[in-house]
Amino acid sequence: MKKCFALISAVVFLCFFRLPTALAEADDSCSCVCDDTTPKENQQQGPFSTAIELSELYPAPNADEEEFIELKNNGSSAVDLSGWKVADASNKTYTINSDGLTTTTVDAGEYFVIPQSVSKIYLNNDQDSIILSQPNDTRLDETTYEDSQNGSSWNFKNNQWQWSTTVTSGKANVITQNEDNNSPDQKDSDTTTTEEETAPDKTKYETSDGVFLSELLPDPTGLDSTDEWIEIENTTAKKVYLGGWQLTDQSKYYTIGDVSLAASERLVFEVSETGLSLNNSGDTVYLIDPFGKIINGTTYENSTEGYAWARFDDAWQWTNTPTPGEANVLGELEEEVSNEEDSGGGNSENEDTEDVDVVSVELFRTLEDGQSAQIEGVVTVLPNTFGSQYFYVQDDSAGIQVYSYSKAFPDMQIGDRVRINGEKSTARNESRIKTKTTEDIVVLNSGEEVVPRDTTQLEESLEGMLIQTEGIVTESSSNAITINDSMAVVLKDSTGVNKDLFEEGKSVTLLGIEGQYDEEYRLMPRTDEDVAQVETDPAAIVPEANAQNSFSSNPDKVVQNTSLVKQLKNKTILLIAIIVGLLVITGGLIIRLKPELLEKIGLKLGKKTNLATGSDNTHDLKEVSTIFDIARKNSTKSEKK
Repeated sequence: MKKCFALISAVVFLCFFRLPTALAEADDSCSCVCDDTTPKENQQQGPFSTAIELSELYPAPNADEEEFIELKNNGSSAVDLSGWKVADASNKTYTINSDGLTTTTVDAGEYFVIPQSVSKIYLNNDQDSIILSQPNDTRLDETTYEDSQNGSSWNFKNNQWQWSTTVTSGKANVITQNEDNNSPDQKDSDTTTTEEETAPDKTKYETSDGVFLSELLPDPTGLDSTDEWIEIENTTAKKVYLGGWQLTDQSKYYTIGDVSLAASERLVFEVSETGLSLNNSGDTVYLIDPFGKIINGTTYENSTEGYAWARFDDAWQWTNTPTPGEANVLGELEEEVSNEEDSGGGNSENEDTEDVDVVSVELFRTLEDGQSAQIEGVVTVLPNTFGSQYFYVQDDSAGIQVYSYSKAFPDMQIGDRVRINGEKSTARNESRIKTKTTEDIVVLNSGEEVVPRDTTQLEESLEGMLIQTEGIVTESSSNAITINDSMAVVLKDSTGVNKDLFEEGKSVTLLGIEGQYDEEYRLMPRTDEDVAQVETDPAAIVPEANAQNSFSSNPDKVVQNTSLVKQLKNKTILLIAIIVGLLVITGGLIIRLKPELLEKIGLKLGKKTNLATGSDNTHDLKEVSTIFDIARKNSTKSEKK
């Protein structure tokens, strides 16, 4: 008897102490599959081929077809495109990998097709741009199209982009056009089939012998990685469309997008846009038209910090007065002008500015470029934060960039109120006030607080202002950071802002300056302190009913989690069945081996029942006795056997 009870006790002990362990093991397994961390892929190192180009786009396929982006290898050897990137105008980026593709290698002279089902990039029918970048984010090629037609592809053929009704996915491009090519729907397309055809502005690529490289800044006094630039000039009397033109330093190529250069106008291309890094020890730069013709080029040697390599008539020479976007000036000429100004009455300029009324920043922004005025505002960004040549101020009406090419700034702190005398100018569609000397900026007082404007959308009225927003990081790649699918965030290298603060799917509150670059408004944080991740408490236990929702972002995890729950249930049921089975077996043994004991227990139970109910009912005792009689008879039969 004691052995039976000892056996039951051991089983119960093991079951109850094993069950928590099983639960813990299952819990550990669940927590394991919830870990979303994946090892980082080995980042490729250069150099990379420069022979890969965009070849064909299919933005408006027929009903039974699929959009695609096609690349071509113009080189003499095969190229593995793993890690290469294509992006559209909204910065949606696809990094080439083996998922969904039969290969990532394109042979020499062959074509490489990326279907939309793989890239997830939807080409807009009305207008879009596609950018091809090497794995190190160097832009290699770019094209922009407008007004696509159903069943026509955008092809690069004979050194120009044009529409074709013959779609040649994975094959050599063929240009065929239907009768509708000259319809109103096609009037804004930026190409035609031949160079000789005449058409309205932007209907074809243009060439001109009157567009020149004008000025280069290879070794700026600031950062080479952000402050270098190349300037081109239109010396003709008419506007020239630059779409499809290229700049190159022979190691990289930059294709100019949808831009027109007015007569006698200059256009500056910064290194942050082109990716063309000019060597300080010497380099050669070429300007190439859309048809592959080198229009002009220049070679320099041993640049000096702060000096620009500039074109004067047909000769190139160094000048210590860089003039981006303006007429080139020799250093000697600048000194003569300065002497004339000094001889004109010493501080007469400053005396004159004292009589000029101070206007609001909002009103100053409406002035024509070249007009001068004074403004007052509070400093929100110091020089050398976003760049060495500018900072930002704002008043109650608006904000603006303050620019000085010579970096002539007084000592300032954020929160200082300053009075600025300068000239209205515009750079990349962003308004700014341009100053000449340190005396143009006067610190009036300090310690003023600027309250950032809360917003969920970037717009013209907020340009140059300190703003604050909150949202979900919907994209965080090497090319772009996007909040709520619509707000572009730019991290300037000089700020040192940690990109890891922007984790896709995480909520952040963000403080920064709204800037503009061409048609794009973007938010620029100043330091890490401008970025705060919004923490959420993860649920400690995920109920089974909510398991599908909790892991819905990853179907594999849903399956694994559900499987673990089932395993846990099965283990629990098995343990309970073992306990019940052992109890039944033990009870049978007691009945067979100790019937007298059961009889005594039954009699005592019967007596307790009579006492409790206060009745003299012997029926229950008889039933119990009958049971014990049967047990005794069975025991006797077993002994005889």
